[in-house]
Amino acid sequence: MTTFCNWCASTRRLPTNPVLGIERLNTAVDVRHPRRALTAEEFAKMVQSARSSGVRIQGYSGEQRARIYLLSYLTGLRRNEISSLTSQSFSLKSDPPTLMVDAKSSKHRRKDVLPLHPELAEMLPEWLRGLNPGEKLFPKLGDRKTWRMVKMDLERAGIPYQTEEGIADFHAAGRHTHITELLRNGASLPEAKELARHSDIKTTMKYTHIGIADQARAVGNIPVPKRGPAVSPSPDAALHRRCISGDSDCLPVSQSDEDEEGGKRQNPRDCEGFGSVLDSMSQNVKVGATGFEPATFWSQIRLATSTQVV
Repeated sequence: MTTFCNWCASTRRLPTNPVLGIERLNTAVDVRHPRRALTAEEFAKMVQSARSSGVRIQGYSGEQRARIYLLSYLTGLRRNEISSLTSQSFSLKSDPPTLMVDAKSSKHRRKDVLPLHPELAEMLPEWLRGLNPGEKLFPKLGDRKTWRMVKMDLERAGIPYQTEEGIADFHAAGRHTHITELLRNGASLPEAKELARHSDIKTTMKYTHIGIADQARAVGNIPVPKRGPAVSPSPDAALHRRCISGDSDCLPVSQSDEDEEGGKRQNPRDCEGFGSVLDSMSQNVKVGATGFEPATFWSQIRLATSTQVV
């Protein structure tokens, strides 16, 4: 409305935009008909309830109602769009099989071509048998109280028509469930948007009813990294790390023991600070006939070295 009135003002059909500045309602809060999607199990029970009912509701037999429900669920078509379908609306021999909704029956007034579910494509030849060209598959469906059909078939199956989540009328049981099941079964949000024929992906999000069970299943599908076998370092490697991890300026283990003039050192490891370290340890380290304990020895080196560094 705002865009239309802006156009009228810009083309001087109106002096100003009469709706400019009017506060808009919050559509997320002011929901007149909150709807809920059915689960696949609930939908199957509703179809079976219609087929076994043996009664006519809104002029349709149980089998006709079951076919209407299946067509809405497997295509996502609206009630008026289903009402417009004829035998010429389907192309069952194409690859893939498709259906076409003409522009005058589509909500956005343009021709839509949608792929058919494989099982629906197998059912349709029987449904279309005996129809004349141009004859409606479900005539006058747009004028029927389809919500009453769904309500009675759901209640017969023991499924509540209305819950805290919302009502399960014809639009919810068919179109809402169709879009929700697309996402539940791996379709991406852009794919669901195109199949729903929405111009805005935000509209598609309003048709998706993802509950805590769906969220838990999605989280459970995240792959968990596998722990590899633990690798224990060899004793020699651990001892080597202890040797080179100190702060001393000692010569590397691989360095030659010869001094700059080519003579042998009296104490090849007597570098700066190292002799004092040994002297300070001589009172505490017990050396037996077979030598000293490596772990104690090197821990004392680290301790003594760290106390001398300023």
